[in-house]
Amino acid sequence: LGLAPLLQACSLDVERVLGQDLSFSLRYLYLPGVFPFIPVAVLTVLLHRMSRSAVAEAWRESGRQVLGPAVTLIVAVSMTQIMIQSATNRIGEPGMMESLSRALALGAGGAVPFVAPWIGALGAFMTGSSTSSNILFSVLQHDAAGAVGLSRTLVVALQNVGSGLGNMVSVLNLAAIAGVIGMTGREGDMMQKTVLPMGVFGILLGLAGLAIAYAIKGLY
Repeated sequence: LGLAPLLQACSLDVERVLGQDLSFSLRYLYLPGVFPFIPVAVLTVLLHRMSRSAVAEAWRESGRQVLGPAVTLIVAVSMTQIMIQSATNRIGEPGMMESLSRALALGAGGAVPFVAPWIGALGAFMTGSSTSSNILFSVLQHDAAGAVGLSRTLVVALQNVGSGLGNMVSVLNLAAIAGVIGMTGREGDMMQKTVLPMGVFGILLGLAGLAIAYAIKGLY
């Protein structure tokens, strides 16, 4: 029980990244890739009495598998942060992500329940996280639903479910999965397999959302 706080206490902190009002903190000993997998790797060497050459080859092979996804993840996360941080500007204009979702939500009018899952999916596609998508867009979805007189609870729920669908085609997730299963460079093929199911589920979810929204209209 006392190990987790000890591991969390070791962190690498960077203030004002690139001179911006953005900080970065890395708890390097609390990462799943470091603990427990590094100790397990060391124990494996001891238990199997691996030679130095075998250990070196295993590390080289692991490095080759990780390099491609790591580059993709760094670029994708950087792009995501640029889009998120664009909301902080001197003239007080909405950020890129908010502008995209606002245009879709307000342009949809009474079809907000149909569009809501797709906005959630867009957020997860860009950020690789349902949580991040919900943080970005839930308030907007809530306000858009209220503006057209539909259930705010339902529309926010559709946002949440849609964000789960977006994880199916997220560049971040596909890159990570490809690295784990040894399919680095095949992310495009993987996306082709997941785009159609995601689209079908999104349409069905949107239609169900529309039906429920107008069936319960006036109750909220």
